[in-house]
Amino acid sequence: MPFRFALLAIGFFALVGPILLQALAAAPNPQVSALVDGVNNGSEGPQLVIERFDIEINQHGSIADVKFTVELLNPSDDEVEGRFTLQLPREAVLTGYALDIEGQMVPGSLIDQPKAKQIYEDEVRGQIDPGLAEISSGNVFSTRIYPIRKEGSRTISLSLTAPIDLAAGFSLPLETAGPIGALSLNAEFGGLRSAPQLSLGEGRRIALERKGRGWIAENITRGNEALTGNLTITAVELRSKAQTSTHNARETYFALDDAVTAKPLASEDVERIRIYWDRSRSRRDALLNEERALLGEVLTDLSPQSVDIVRFASDSPDFATFDDFAAVDAHLAGAKYRGATSFAGLDDRDMVEADLCILFSDGGSTIDRKAEFAPDCPLMIVASGDAIDGANLDQLARDSGGTTLFLTADNLAQTAQAMNQLPLSVISIRDADGRRVKFRNVATSPGRLKVVGQMPKWNELTVRLSGVAQRDRKRVYQVDRDASARHDGAGVLWASEQVARLSDDPDDRDAMRKMAQRYQVASPTMAFLVLETPRQYIAAELTPPDRFNEEWVEEYTEEKADFDEERADLRAKHFENVLEQWEEAKEWWERDFDLDAARTKLAALQDAGSSQGNLPPPPSSSPPPPPAMMAPAPPSPTEGAVEEVAEAGGVAADAGVVASSNAPEEEENVIIVTGSRRTSDLQETPVSLTALNGKDAQGREVAIKLEDVLSDQPYLKALDEAAPDARLTVLAEQELAYGKLPVFYMDVSEWFRLRGEAALSRELLLSALDLPTSNDETRQIAAFRLLRDGEYDAAIALYEALAATTEYRPQPKRALALALARRAETLSGSAKRDDLERAFAMLKSVALDQFTNSYKGIEATALMEANQLIPIIDAANGKWSLDKRLVALMDMDVRVVSEWTDAASYIDLWVTEPTSEGSGYTNQLTAIGGKMSAHEETGYGPGEYLLKRALEGDYIVRAHGYSGDRINPNGPSRVMVRLIRNFGRADQSEQLIDAEINFDRSNRNENDRAMATLTVQ
Repeated sequence: MPFRFALLAIGFFALVGPILLQALAAAPNPQVSALVDGVNNGSEGPQLVIERFDIEINQHGSIADVKFTVELLNPSDDEVEGRFTLQLPREAVLTGYALDIEGQMVPGSLIDQPKAKQIYEDEVRGQIDPGLAEISSGNVFSTRIYPIRKEGSRTISLSLTAPIDLAAGFSLPLETAGPIGALSLNAEFGGLRSAPQLSLGEGRRIALERKGRGWIAENITRGNEALTGNLTITAVELRSKAQTSTHNARETYFALDDAVTAKPLASEDVERIRIYWDRSRSRRDALLNEERALLGEVLTDLSPQSVDIVRFASDSPDFATFDDFAAVDAHLAGAKYRGATSFAGLDDRDMVEADLCILFSDGGSTIDRKAEFAPDCPLMIVASGDAIDGANLDQLARDSGGTTLFLTADNLAQTAQAMNQLPLSVISIRDADGRRVKFRNVATSPGRLKVVGQMPKWNELTVRLSGVAQRDRKRVYQVDRDASARHDGAGVLWASEQVARLSDDPDDRDAMRKMAQRYQVASPTMAFLVLETPRQYIAAELTPPDRFNEEWVEEYTEEKADFDEERADLRAKHFENVLEQWEEAKEWWERDFDLDAARTKLAALQDAGSSQGNLPPPPSSSPPPPPAMMAPAPPSPTEGAVEEVAEAGGVAADAGVVASSNAPEEEENVIIVTGSRRTSDLQETPVSLTALNGKDAQGREVAIKLEDVLSDQPYLKALDEAAPDARLTVLAEQELAYGKLPVFYMDVSEWFRLRGEAALSRELLLSALDLPTSNDETRQIAAFRLLRDGEYDAAIALYEALAATTEYRPQPKRALALALARRAETLSGSAKRDDLERAFAMLKSVALDQFTNSYKGIEATALMEANQLIPIIDAANGKWSLDKRLVALMDMDVRVVSEWTDAASYIDLWVTEPTSEGSGYTNQLTAIGGKMSAHEETGYGPGEYLLKRALEGDYIVRAHGYSGDRINPNGPSRVMVRLIRNFGRADQSEQLIDAEINFDRSNRNENDRAMATLTVQ
């Protein structure tokens, strides 16, 4: 039956819409704040003052380039880190950032966001002047500036490109908490038939003067007053519907902006509608009631015979079909908004063909980014709320021949009217020779098209449209390349969509990075960084900005030459250091330790009633250096042929390289020498990485008991006190109070997992990824837990994204390699070989490549893991190669490896053995042979405890935090521990556990976290 219902909600939203807008407008934009004492460990600082706020507008046609220059004054006696945030318009693209250094505005370098953040924080800790500018979810610009000295000021500038909607105009809310010392505005408008209306503040229209073929506003100034109202540009009339502009990258782009009459939808045209309803966590802040009201009006007008509802998040989509609106509305009203945004699975089910598809989503895919979503019908997209990925939605609309509509609290009626028309979209553009032209549909008001693209050789463009009457489906535009204006706007909008497409796949990371840097397009994965001196750029391996002065250029050239020479020497030394670490490990493994004497000591302790549990020594500001390891025995002569190996491979000139019989005869930069392996070095039986606990090599039972590592938070206490049938209600209540931060979802996820609620636990964990405050630490923790729970594909996808954005450090690459090795155990044939070979290559890279910072100890850890894979690769007929001096599989009873989530913290691994002797940084070799790695105090780890032959009894694994300077949406620093039994043997098993670590210097016991007890009996 057709849909029947009366829409009464329009009047309600017309009533409350202005109230909602007023509440939104009341929030300061921009916001300024300060912290004392540097990176994230400081207390809230004094209120900064905006001493100067300059606005420059350069509009060509319906695209504007806008620049803000802001001077921040610190009126206090404290040196602070300044913070400045600005909510940008939805479709705006950040294209530049600069910071004053010694009176000169130094432009930022656009680099991977995680790398920019780490460099910034390293420099702040070194008391050096950096600036960091980022774009986060919801298109929020934020910058951190250090230092702003007492009674001093710093100046920043940010540049953006934004499309001007010819129907709705351009509006940027500007509300400051206090007065601004001085404000100025300069504007220039070209490509227009008449002057636009420019306003700054409520009712404060700015007069424009005619200049040549355009209009200007020069030196509009105000002083000592607060910003109130919006910066608006409206009533724009274009000189031509098709205009060209040349980007700074020296490429010409076209922009088409035209009115189009969409074909009305009639009820006889739409028998079946399919609704895709995003129910992920990020959608909780959307205008959900308005969306349901909008859908109700559309269904009432069109009266389809049936409606399919597909609700989706990061679990399996659910499908339902209805024939009346009341049931549709009730079904959507009952949606629970949890999990990450994922389009995976939407194409996996055959469905009856629909005449129209409508997607309600913010478009921000946070997991399964490679998943394809290609509905077999025109896709009309509706997005609301703040955190909208407009570029991704534009892609989906274009690829399906659909359109994107942005719903706000006050445009419900207009959006409903637009949805009663066929989706309007440009589906192809060809030049005069019939060749396809690359373009992007830009979201705009209903009844209009806005397209930008690369200008072809010829000036004629043939545009084909969907959603219009037959006679209007083809339009021809004449575009004058010779009349091109110097303006970045069209090129930026086109490039921003390309960057968004490439960012979906880690394999495209290099291409994405080059595109972003070429067009200076920032994104949530690319940030601007300003450093103070040429030496800093060299150390960070960054190309300095173009506007270095002559003195800086000369200094940079000289120091870069010295650095390159030093780096070549360091590469050679790095391999020697790795080889030394490995020889020490082999010597330890070959040494016999007196376990009988240890058993006698243990019996005496038990007779005396002594118990285990000694804590690590008290923390200090910097842990004491570890004692020197025993001098290694001279390495035994290498058997087999000696070949010269290229230095670039990191292998000394006297090294032979052992390879599998399946390996190629030559590898780039390495001459491979094949040879037999000693059976004592390599275990021939393939290792199982996921076997259950059981017996060790001596036939003894080995068990692992995990400690309760849940945090002590009020929301967990509330769940503890709730009756089983009330837990979901309590969870929803606590979610309203605490659900803005990832740490909440990570904590409650573990709480439900420990009670057997696996599906809910996963949903809650992935919800953490969908928050605006989610970051790489969130992804690292989520990936670790997904790996623990056997969700290999999801874990690997997150690890791949982390590794792609953090090439400057080895830990994510190692984590990805271990995840690939775990997944390989579930595969066969070529898929198994591919994962194993890729994992081995990554571990080899971690061990032998030289990274920007020193991560002492990770090389030997990675070599342990690479050698463990060799027999598995051989059994799968795979390929590997490695310097023969580094080939040795050292099996052992116990191996414990820790890592942590941020560079600023030092989290030490401790293992208390049955004799009560503790193995840690102050005691790196115990009487029974427990070997603790020497690792850096900071830098993510790993720490590694090895024990070849275990004494009977309990091994208590602890983590201890010594320093931390984080105010973190993921909670205190988190340690992740891998407990491995029978390492390097056929029955190897592994248990993963993570916990947060506090940093209370007043009570060292509060910093200690018992993780697990491994018992050998």
